[in-house]
This record gives sequence, structure tokens and C-alpha cells, in this order.
Amino acid sequence: GWVREGRANNHFDQRFPLPTDGGLVLLLTQAPEAEVKKQFPNATPAPAVHSDLVQSEAINYGAWWLN
Repeated sequence: GWVREGRANNHFDQRFPLPTDGGLVLLLTQAPEAEVKKQFPNATPAPAVHSDLVQSEAINYGAWWLN
């Protein structure tokens, strides 16, 4: 989970924070690019994730490699 602004937003963020050991991490988020780059200046865009298998529940996430 991505802990934004120093606080966890949900249980998942608390239990499973993003690793900080320096390894490569793939972040999937609906946050705007500016917010991602603010916290992760070296983030590299990856292909976005999109699925409209269930049209009323389409999934759209930006993807970023963090290192």
C-alpha cells in the first residue's frame, strides 16, 4: 500500500506498505501523475492497466516502476 502524506489510508496500507529496500516495485494507482512524481521523483511510467470486461466496472490504473 502507498502511504500518502505520512499516513495510511486503510488497513492494506498499514499491513502491506510499499517496500523500501531499494528493489524494483510496480505501483498501480489512480492518482494523478503529479502526485506520483511528488512522492517518487524517479518513478518511470509503465503501460497503464485497463479492463472493461465488465463495462459498468471498468478498471483503469496508471502504472509506475519505482526504484
